[in-house]
Amino acid sequence: MSLLDVDFTDGYSVQLSWMMEVVTVVRRQRVLMWVVAALLVLASVGALWQNALRMRETNDRLRFHQELLCMAIAYHRFAEDHGVSPGSLNDIETEKDTFPQVFEMIRCGDFVVRWDAKLTGDGHDNDRYLLGYVSTAPSQGGWVLMASAGRQQVSAGEFHSLPLIPTR
Repeated sequence: MSLLDVDFTDGYSVQLSWMMEVVTVVRRQRVLMWVVAALLVLASVGALWQNALRMRETNDRLRFHQELLCMAIAYHRFAEDHGVSPGSLNDIETEKDTFPQVFEMIRCGDFVVRWDAKLTGDGHDNDRYLLGYVSTAPSQGGWVLMASAGRQQVSAGEFHSLPLIPTR
């Protein structure tokens, strides 16, 4: 039997099928690598989104605190300029640009303000009294504004233990 009589096709087919398996395994590994990479990107985007939401919440809370302070300053400024505390939101409306969100909350009834308050000259005395609060504070707790412009979050029980500032 000579070399010309030997059939090499079976050997070639075995070798080719083995190479095809290797290629298939390599392709599967590449696909798996891309899937893992895509999942990592999605996880990173999700983490960034969560951080962005937290930052937005923090920013909104800080803006709200700043606006409460500006509203309290407008309230006290009116009292100093006129000798009496403001009787309504209209009295401090000229400064609404410094506290637009809180102004709208007051107008809609979402934030309650004690108008015509008897402010004392001493900030320490004023600090004992509530000047304003979110409308849900009596039942669910929430943010309150002390008469000295301090801001704090209280529970419903804590809210009921804080005295409202006396009015005229």
